Amino acid sequence: MQQPHRKGSRSVHEEQTWLATTRLTINLGKITQTARKMLAICRPFGLEVVGVTRGVCGLPAVARAMIAGGIQALGESRLDNIARMRDAGIHVPIVLLRSPAPSEISRCIALADASLNTDLCVLQALSTEAQRAGKRHEVIIMVDLDTGRKGFAPEAMPGVCREVTRPWRASSSTDLVSISPSEAKAASIWQRRSASLV
Repeated sequence: MQQPHRKGSRSVHEEQTWLATTRLTINLGKITQTARKMLAICRPFGLEVVGVTRGVCGLPAVARAMIAGGIQALGESRLDNIARMRDAGIHVPIVLLRSPAPSEISRCIALADASLNTDLCVLQALSTEAQRAGKRHEVIIMVDLDTGRKGFAPEAMPGVCREVTRPWRASSSTDLVSISPSEAKAASIWQRRSASLV
């Protein structure tokens, strides 16, 4: 027996048809214009803007629209999406907007110029892999401000910063690449702000 049609409800066929015909229209010109406006607001205060592409799965056209508006660095949360942009010829600095998993260390160093981090063991693994690959990888240390999300406790930050900015050494006493947050523009801004709070 056929179920009565209820207002606001769709049959399975109608739902599948609706999903198949759904389209997302992206106005690349407006993205470029918005990027220019954001930079005009932020740069007088010494702030740089990172264009985040994770909402569009690293769509190269959107990344290029941001770059056309003056954006000099991109942010993305998935390594596959970063690879998509690299394969499309996008070579501006890209920040991985999360801490990489241990199994992702090698790929993170190969694809991303910087990453957000919450674990000293991961930081040391990044340093080891960066040295092996002959690359420098910048890190931004995340701090948990009582939101329940990932990050170091504020009271742990002095020790974390001392540990991160000293050169790590392997068991063979070979110097490893030191990962210093002060070398990243975004990180240096946060470092200055953190210093004023200590």
